[in-house]
Amino acid sequence: MFPYPPLRALSLGLMLAAGCAASAAQAPPVGPETRPPALQAAAVPPKSEPAPEAAAPDASDAPASFPTECAPRTDGVCVPPRAFVERLCSGAHPDVALSMFAKGTPWSRGYATRDVEAWSASVRTTSSGMLELDEEVLLLAHRGGGASAMQVSGSESYDVLRWDGSCASLMSDELTRKPPPKAKHARIPWRRLDARVRDALVAEQRIGKVDTERRKECKGAGGFGGVTPECSRVDERLSVVVVEYIRAGGAIPPPETVP
Repeated sequence: MFPYPPLRALSLGLMLAAGCAASAAQAPPVGPETRPPALQAAAVPPKSEPAPEAAAPDASDAPASFPTECAPRTDGVCVPPRAFVERLCSGAHPDVALSMFAKGTPWSRGYATRDVEAWSASVRTTSSGMLELDEEVLLLAHRGGGASAMQVSGSESYDVLRWDGSCASLMSDELTRKPPPKAKHARIPWRRLDARVRDALVAEQRIGKVDTERRKECKGAGGFGGVTPECSRVDERLSVVVVEYIRAGGAIPPPETVP
């Protein structure tokens, strides 16, 4: 086969060039639907992604609130929620204790059956000295057995709250639910109470009178001279009138700090 003559090859080239030019002039504009897939994808603007939803606040970051309802149980014993108990027993909270022992609160009471060391299984330390026979406490948690086991018998132990705001652990034979003729209480740490609570308490005539006497007798207590016997007696009497006031339904401000 012979190649095209030079003149024919030139004529064919001119015809092809003219045809291509005409086709380019007559072809409609290329839209996204007529472009190759790769060009269509490049021509379509990317869709905006929806803004991510704000994360729900973590429940652990929520401010602590003072409990008012019993944790679910099946034995008729009313104790606070376990998470609150763990925080409460990490330290001493006398303001919280006064509010929890107040008249009308639902928490179950217990009473020491003998003098016993105030040891706390929660923090592995001793509390404030000894629990006395007939000392009133609040039941907080049962250690050992099922979640609903709060039978005061056997060799199990229970976390309890004292009037001074500290926690202690009692064996089941060291605790009874039956009130004694005259329930005792731990001494109230007056100076550790919030100022708002002290102001509300001294507004009651009996408490105010004893507090005035305490300030007179205990002036300078804690220095080189230490606490005098009379100061200690007045301090104990102040605890008595405060507990009597709370048990009778006396009002105090709610705790400013909740564990």
